[in-house]
Amino acid sequence: VFQLAVNDPVSQTAIHGLLAWRDWQINYQSATEASLTIFLPPSYGYPFALISEVIYRLDAASGLHVLIRTQNIGDESAPYGAGAHPYLTCNLQSIDSCVLTLPASEELPAGRDFSASCLLGETRLDHAVKTATTPAEWEVRLTSPTQNMSTFLRSTQPWLQIYTGEKLSRKGLAVEPMSCPPDAFNSGIALIHLAPKAIHQLHFSIGCD
Repeated sequence: VFQLAVNDPVSQTAIHGLLAWRDWQINYQSATEASLTIFLPPSYGYPFALISEVIYRLDAASGLHVLIRTQNIGDESAPYGAGAHPYLTCNLQSIDSCVLTLPASEELPAGRDFSASCLLGETRLDHAVKTATTPAEWEVRLTSPTQNMSTFLRSTQPWLQIYTGEKLSRKGLAVEPMSCPPDAFNSGIALIHLAPKAIHQLHFSIGCD
């Protein structure tokens, strides 16, 4: 049994993973691409050794592409899950007037079905969603009729977290592609067991039209 340190006093949980708020090292950078790496040493809460790389690539036609690649460089299989925390926004306007299209496999606890596109209004969301199309690529789309624009995130990950950004005055919608739901270390749901030398990759892209 491993115990991670609580880093969110309000909920008394350990959230946002082991690599948030850490210093990553720049491998290379150009006008359209950058690569960063970080070594995660073993600890009492997580006694496994990993090395992660994230590659950001900007394409004028298709948007921003992000690849997160992690390798187990230890001698034991490591329980593992990956995710990212990007936000979609339409010119930093309130998302209350935006239409959300979401590839959820079931109705959200908020009682709303966004698979057919619905106005967000004052709906509050902070939920893990099992995607309906995995392993095919799915898309979350935020459309602003008043701004005459849409932003979208695409990925093939089996889970995503949706958060309506109350801490940011609802100026953006967090769309977080994840390989597993929160608390997977305890539940075992979609938990990856990364063998020694094995590599896991998570990819997503963000664009607008």
